[in-house]
Amino acid sequence: MKKESCDLEAFGYERFEAVVGMIGGKWKLRIIYMLAFHEVLRYGELKRLLAPITHKMLTNQLRNCRKIIDAS
Repeated sequence: MKKESCDLEAFGYERFEAVVGMIGGKWKLRIIYMLAFHEVLRYGELKRLLAPITHKMLTNQLRNCRKIIDAS
């Protein structure tokens, strides 16, 4: 049986794993989704939309996202 090529192989599995690692976790993808679909979103509004996220968790996740953006 002939093995079909995979787009992931062309992109590079290591790069894929790096991206998945960046957006992994319970909250990061939800945070990115909310920020992408709201033009302006204040911290309190974001926290309310992501209930039951804690202040500490939201702050840490936002800081991690900022570090990822700055490193790019």
